[in-house]
Amino acid sequence: MIICRTPGGGIHIANNLEILESSAKSGILKGMSTVEQIEAAIQKLPREDFFRLHEWIRDRFDDEWDKQIEEDALSGRLDHLGREALAEHRAGKSMPFPPDEK
Repeated sequence: MIICRTPGGGIHIANNLEILESSAKSGILKGMSTVEQIEAAIQKLPREDFFRLHEWIRDRFDDEWDKQIEEDALSGRLDHLGREALAEHRAGKSMPFPPDEK
């Protein structure tokens, strides 16, 4: 933890994750340019901060994945998958989803 001054002149006690997030946004982590350096810093986080960082990374990953899929779909990079799925369906190689319960 670290004691920080707020823009209004007050005092804020920041935990390690807040410092990491703030540093990333402000570019302070430029000195941490390798994955190995970032991994070493993460190893030092207390468990609670590590879990919060994990949630943040998971959310960021999900957002980036969605953006990538959207970009791929708009660019036509996924068109061949649609054509392949339709061809398999027309050839009788598909089944209902979810499968019918028996």
